[in-house]
Amino acid sequence: MPGTTGVPTTRATGSSNSAAAETLKRRARLKLALNAEEQKNLPSALQHFEAFTDANPEYSSTPEILLREAGLCAGGLADVRKAVSIF
Repeated sequence: MPGTTGVPTTRATGSSNSAAAETLKRRARLKLALNAEEQKNLPSALQHFEAFTDANPEYSSTPEILLREAGLCAGGLADVRKAVSIF
């Protein structure tokens, strides 16, 4: 009988793989942003941070990352209007 072997069904495995893929995407976006920021490539860092916050509005780190975006705009990119709109 299906599902009585104790082995997770394909559906459960699929959702597990999907969650793992989303975690990897979040980490990759953040890593790209942090690397760009470290290399003083602020437009690229901002682009990657924005991609993260747009894709993960409910993620626990999103408020901190939004603050970081605003700081990049106000400080490094001297775009105070954009910084205010983010903050």
